[in-house]
Amino acid sequence: MATQGLNCLTHVFNLGITDVMSVITNIATVETTTVIWEFDPALPSNQILDGSLNVVAAICTIAIKIQASWQHIAYFECIQAKCSIEHAPLTIPLHSNICWGTADGMLAHSYLLWQPINLFQIFLHNTQPTLWKAIPAFEELQSAWEAKMSMLLYAQCYKGALEHSLAKIRKYYTKFDEKPVYVLALILHPYYKLAYIKMAWGGPEEQQKEHEAGQTNAKDWQDEALQIVEHTMEEYWKSGKLDQLNNTPTTHATSAAFTNTVTATPSTLQLEFDHHHLALIRNSECENSGTWKAELGQYLEDIPQDVSKTMDIVQWWAEHKVTKTMIGQ
Repeated sequence: MATQGLNCLTHVFNLGITDVMSVITNIATVETTTVIWEFDPALPSNQILDGSLNVVAAICTIAIKIQASWQHIAYFECIQAKCSIEHAPLTIPLHSNICWGTADGMLAHSYLLWQPINLFQIFLHNTQPTLWKAIPAFEELQSAWEAKMSMLLYAQCYKGALEHSLAKIRKYYTKFDEKPVYVLALILHPYYKLAYIKMAWGGPEEQQKEHEAGQTNAKDWQDEALQIVEHTMEEYWKSGKLDQLNNTPTTHATSAAFTNTVTATPSTLQLEFDHHHLALIRNSECENSGTWKAELGQYLEDIPQDVSKTMDIVQWWAEHKVTKTMIGQ
């Protein structure tokens, strides 16, 4: 999946959960995955804090169990059929530390199913794209665990577990710098746009404060995100414009002028300049980015009242692509 440019975020969360459980249960990491799947909160041995239930372990266990719901399985099988997977539906055998032989089947099926797995990860909930959820999800989990670290009760009982899990989440969170698609997906959600990036990561004010505190490498993350969007739109605009110019004449006047010049049998230098002049016209049209910049600025400044974080963003863009031509495409 990594070769396709999108990593499995669910697996990243599970890695963090594994680190939490490995410290809480005080057992070897190699056994932790089995413990998560077989965790029974009713057993006296799994009760801590004078018999009360461990909230962290309970939430983590539920999160793992819910991934195997029949709705998720049915949808995954549906995607396999659409991807024309041979002998579908295939399943990925759950690996158990007790039966090591299942690892071969698990890896083999995972390789065969890489395409539907990717689609399943992107469109995981009610056939709607959820890639935009990646950054908010990491922020929520990281903030929640950091908050627990500041509470005396959790700091005493789970300090090691929380430190391990936070380190794991931060390790993969920083990899988002290599995948601009996550920033693009979030900004293209009309509920979040750039405002969420500024609140979560900071803007020019936060950068100034960090500089004053001696952190000379601090960045204006709001501007960094904006540059990602601008670069993507510029490349997309140039690509589309060049395709258009290659398929159709730039203007009737330009085409006629160039044709007349060629038929007049000019000197070699004159002919070269005619080609050069036409190239300048095309480059000028490609570099005229005022249209997409104005559209992007209007989109980012507009605060629509009829949007929510649970909305179907594909449907929203389908309805607004006429007024937001470049972004909608």
